[in-house]
Amino acid sequence: MDTLHLPTRSGTIAGRSESNPDISHSALLLESKDNVQATQRSKRYKARDENEALKLEMSEMRKQIDEMMSLLKTINETQIEKINKISEDISAIRNHVNSISNVTESLTAEQNNIGLEINDIKKANNIAKIKIATLEKGLNATETENSTCEEIMTEIYERDIRSKNLIIIGIPESNMTEPKERKRSDISAVTEILKTTANEYPTPIKTIRLGKYNSKKNRPLKAIFHSKDTVTLMLKNSQNINTETVKIYSDKTPKQQTYLKNLKEELKIRTQNGETNLRIKYTNNMPKIIKISKNDKFPIEKTAPNKLATI
Repeated sequence: MDTLHLPTRSGTIAGRSESNPDISHSALLLESKDNVQATQRSKRYKARDENEALKLEMSEMRKQIDEMMSLLKTINETQIEKINKISEDISAIRNHVNSISNVTESLTAEQNNIGLEINDIKKANNIAKIKIATLEKGLNATETENSTCEEIMTEIYERDIRSKNLIIIGIPESNMTEPKERKRSDISAVTEILKTTANEYPTPIKTIRLGKYNSKKNRPLKAIFHSKDTVTLMLKNSQNINTETVKIYSDKTPKQQTYLKNLKEELKIRTQNGETNLRIKYTNNMPKIIKISKNDKFPIEKTAPNKLATI
């Protein structure tokens, strides 16, 4: 293909020389410019594509981050629920432990009280053993080797019952026909006598005449009280009774009276043999012969005559 040649211009325009332009050089410039522009467009397209890919990647990453955040939120909520549940369980366990602790303290206090009660029972049992041993010692002086445990216990029981009784001799019997009236009269007579022994005198809960009725005789009267301490006090103050016809005695069992009778005979024999200052003294409610000095003073317990034991 032939190259088109344009006519050249001669002369000068505005002080420059007129000549024909170099068309080939211009074409090269245009071609180079087009290449540059094409390259730039290619770069722009490539950058835009890269931006789009980057945006997609960023969007995907945001989506994944959102999913992860949602998952973390769900996990956090689940953990909070579990923590709350664990807290509730711990609180329930703490309350249960406190309840067990309170119950344990209560049981410990109750156990301590039981221990104290057991100690008291042991002490009372030891005291009872000592008393039984003392009574057995007194019984052995008068009982045979064939005495049985049942006989000993019966004697102990009878002594305990009789320790609340007084035997009163010298109270006239009532002539009333009604038994209740006679008993009322006996109680009144006993009360009047006891008035002379102490400022505070008890009223017997019951009175019993001993033996069969005889219009010519006054039967002994047994007065029964609530406490043996009352009997002890009345016997101690018996010297204050202002009548010689009335006498009061402790209520002894037949075995006690027999033992006391033998003791009195022993005292009499020893006194006749030259021993002096011998007396019968009660120690732990058991009579025995002791030697005293002239200045010693002690009450001598009165005992009803032996014949009352068989009534």
